Amino acid sequence: MAELPAEPPIAPSQIRAARALLAWSQQDLARQARVGASTVADFERGHRTPVANNAEAMRGALERAGIAFLPGGAVVGPAPPIPRAPRNGGAPVRWVNATDLSQWAERRDGQGSMPELLTRLVRAAVGLTAQLLFPSDESVQLPEWDGICNVDNGTEHIPSGNSGWEIGTQRQGIKAKADEEYTKRTAKPLGLDRKKTTFVFVTPRHWTKKGEWARARRAEKKWADVRAYDADDLLNRTERMSPHGWRWLSK
Repeated sequence: MAELPAEPPIAPSQIRAARALLAWSQQDLARQARVGASTVADFERGHRTPVANNAEAMRGALERAGIAFLPGGAVVGPAPPIPRAPRNGGAPVRWVNATDLSQWAERRDGQGSMPELLTRLVRAAVGLTAQLLFPSDESVQLPEWDGICNVDNGTEHIPSGNSGWEIGTQRQGIKAKADEEYTKRTAKPLGLDRKKTTFVFVTPRHWTKKGEWARARRAEKKWADVRAYDADDLLNRTERMSPHGWRWLSK
């Protein structure tokens, strides 16, 4: 009897995606898989590859919780079929909407997963040429930029040159959070040249005043440019994601 092909090794990004879908912390996964929390943390950061038994324990714990793994991502429940490309210029298939993004932010580690979402969106738009630093998971608590991006040729939503990104996931007080981050980074840009850098604030919530806020901050001329994006902007950008990216984000 022919042997079944071995399952492909699980990737750190798949572990992070699966935890986000389940709203599990690294400690939650460690408990369910009966491995050390440092094993999960080190694997997700790429510091070390776990021994086969620990990797299988993490995969098994996530699969028992309802996760299905597929190349480049993870989904809750059975892996869905890959959607066909739209014909004759039809609208792309959407697996999530702006309300889904807002609800996603309610999860315990929604903030920790936002940097990975932004990384995926930038990669989908400009490819591997972008220089990115978007720390995720526990690293979002560090007193650094939530993200730094450098792109030679930007797009409508991704600034050319350097951009510093700050994220706010709270439901209320979005403007206050944007003001706080703007004031903090204007005073301490942490090595970025404000005159050559675009300040970007992102929220997965609906923010109807984002344009008004960005115009007011832009008028201060303290940064090369100031932008603000909300759930609707993120949704429009996810249309560029591959099917695997959709699966990572979908619920």
